[in-house]
Amino acid sequence: MISFTTFQDVLDHGVDYLGGNPSDQVKRDCVRAILESYRDLANAFNWTYLYTASRLNTTGSYDSTVSGATLTYLASGGTYLRQATISGDTWPAWAGDGVIRIGTVGYKVDQRISATTVTLDETICPASDITSATPFLMYQDTYLLPEDFVAQDQSLYELNFGGMTYTHPREWLFENRYVFASGVPRYFTITGDRKYPGRLVTRMFPWPYQQKTVDFIYKRRPRALLTQNVTAGTISVTGGTNVVTGAGTAFTPKMVGSVIRFSGNPKPPTSLIMGSNVAVFESSIASYVSPTSIVITDAADITYTASGYSVSDPIDIEQGAMLNAYLRCVEKHLGMARTLKDKPSAANQYATALSEAKCADSRSFQGKAVGSTGRYRPRLRDMPTGPDEP
Repeated sequence: MISFTTFQDVLDHGVDYLGGNPSDQVKRDCVRAILESYRDLANAFNWTYLYTASRLNTTGSYDSTVSGATLTYLASGGTYLRQATISGDTWPAWAGDGVIRIGTVGYKVDQRISATTVTLDETICPASDITSATPFLMYQDTYLLPEDFVAQDQSLYELNFGGMTYTHPREWLFENRYVFASGVPRYFTITGDRKYPGRLVTRMFPWPYQQKTVDFIYKRRPRALLTQNVTAGTISVTGGTNVVTGAGTAFTPKMVGSVIRFSGNPKPPTSLIMGSNVAVFESSIASYVSPTSIVITDAADITYTASGYSVSDPIDIEQGAMLNAYLRCVEKHLGMARTLKDKPSAANQYATALSEAKCADSRSFQGKAVGSTGRYRPRLRDMPTGPDEP
């Protein structure tokens, strides 16, 4: 059963839309439209398909007065710029993402260099050296979010009954600056961090004092489109097994998760759109073994020997609701890139398809009335109130 829509399928759709002439320029325009539409559709709505659950593990705070440790700090006279050195103990493993608080002022750690040395952030560090042994508090209030994170709902801390409250970054900074508080986090905000280019972090207040967990539902980005259409060589697999052996192939680890299609002959299968040699078997690549060997998710239905194949990334959308809107979005971007006569029509068709996709993304037809279980529930005023009720 062919169940995926792939990068190559949509590329062929774009080529057909532009007249069926697959020149290099046409392909470039199609690939650009595919990637732009991928971003557009993901951002257009909070699609149920793109929701996923995740968990962060918080760290406990470190109080040097308990362990008897102290620190010294050299702005420029140490082995490293802005070097803080601990004595009497070692820096926690999470110190690279920590904050060192001396008195009422917090200083952000840049890197954990070794068990006894960290460096501080160039903009949030002491103005002068600290040469005398000084007690301190260290905590972590900032945690890296998943790489594909876009946006989230509530954060649920392990000890809280109820969710944490999102607050604007300025409010988080205000509380951190003026309120000295550790404990159960009640507020969170989301920002970037120069330490993690292209990524987002969550910042909590009060800062966690225990090793606990934070669960949350977030909207992810779709899987990246990296593999367009790989067909070099042939493949063989025994029916009922899932280890594929290639001859002249060049499989790579980045193909894990990609879609592989088998042909019934030595020629590579065509895509679903241009189906002169339609694939007879399809699966996804579960793991990479070598350039000539991979493991697929589904066991082969029959034995294939020296068969043609294709590998292409799946379009990571829910096809029942989102696919039509995605194809219309690709057509819209092609119309803009090529200034086609039907550009206004393509934009309108995308808007209509997007509206229909949003409606189709309603994933429950459970009764909408409060307390409804799917069967008729009488109104309170229609129910008897006592033995004398007529």
